[in-house]
Amino acid sequence: FDNEKPNGLTKSTSNTATILFKGNEVDEVKLFGSPNSEYYPEVKVKGLEKTFTLPRFVFYQNRPVKSVLLNNIEK
Repeated sequence: FDNEKPNGLTKSTSNTATILFKGNEVDEVKLFGSPNSEYYPEVKVKGLEKTFTLPRFVFYQNRPVKSVLLNNIEK
């Protein structure tokens, strides 16, 4: 995003990656060992976002909420 507007995406690979989260959102991504990235402008991405996910990535619409799951465990 650039000034709250989508501006494309970067598709990256590396031997190892560290993803840091802040407030349930990705804050920083660090790539180690032969990093490689490709940038795709928004005009080539819009409407096709899910084709850029990991090959076996499963996007769950109704993910369970941790606090609800823990409340349902008998004590």
